[in-house]
Amino acid sequence: MTRKEPSLFALFRVFSGPVLLFLLAVSGIAAEVRRGQFSKAELDNRGYPTNVMLAAGLGRSEATRDLTNGIVRIPAYGLPSASFFGTVGILKEKYHVDMYPLAGCVVTSGLVAYAEGYSEISRKFIEAKHGTNIWMNVQAEAEKAMFERFKPPVTATVKAGEHQVRAGDTLSRIASEHGVTLKSLIEANPKLDPVRLQIGQIIQLPPRSKR
Repeated sequence: MTRKEPSLFALFRVFSGPVLLFLLAVSGIAAEVRRGQFSKAELDNRGYPTNVMLAAGLGRSEATRDLTNGIVRIPAYGLPSASFFGTVGILKEKYHVDMYPLAGCVVTSGLVAYAEGYSEISRKFIEAKHGTNIWMNVQAEAEKAMFERFKPPVTATVKAGEHQVRAGDTLSRIASEHGVTLKSLIEANPKLDPVRLQIGQIIQLPPRSKR
């Protein structure tokens, strides 16, 4: 008995159903998604869809809406690193990009998916305007600023009648250490800001108080 090969029409009938369902699903996910379309049962405790694909679609939709209204921002969640704060300042001042804080310690899968969807749209917009190297440039600037802030001060030569500020020093402690009054110490340094002492700073000492 000769085996009959399936016709193209028969193959189409077999596979057209699943393919059609897949296309409908993709088009539904890609369509604009609004928070009002979800019931409380469909949202996590942060207000994001529990379905990660829908949450990402919501993020893309709201990013597009914000950019249309002139709002440019990058979502952030979790506990930020020390360099994060420097990055935020540079993005804000130099590139007019705001941070969009979503959550602190409690992070859900819906929130992460939303952030990724939102970031996908906003990053494309920012890179089209400032170039794809913007993130490397901002990170480098933030690290440089942090290094300048925390690098050890240049040790100055301390002369007689001077005190070099150490970690933990206050004007009261310095005055007590050198046997002078706080008032005389302040008078000997009229330009000194008593609440902003810097490590390595040189302070002039008045004559010792007579006991």
